[in-house]
Amino acid sequence: MGELLKRIRSDLGLSQKQMAGMTMSVTQYSRIESGDQRILADDLFEILTAQQVSARCFVDAMTNFDFERAADFTDVLLCQLNKGESDNAYGIKRLIYLCGYGAVLEEYEL
Repeated sequence: MGELLKRIRSDLGLSQKQMAGMTMSVTQYSRIESGDQRILADDLFEILTAQQVSARCFVDAMTNFDFERAADFTDVLLCQLNKGESDNAYGIKRLIYLCGYGAVLEEYEL
């Protein structure tokens, strides 16, 4: 996800500070781009919304329209649910449904 955020930021001609905005510190954002830290679903929504990037476009770019890659989101979701992080799990679930990949959740009975 970090690589895609970096590509979007670069395409928009923004600095990391501008991309992180009021959502998080530049240090946190930098760690996300480098893959050293995961991003919370709510923070991802906020950043995408601030930059006028639709969640659907983001997920489509992330999965390259590949149903198997969409299952990666369910892996993250399952991890969050197993850790008892239901707030973040809800955000991830919402992202999956908003982007039209609800069938993946239904396949995994989530």
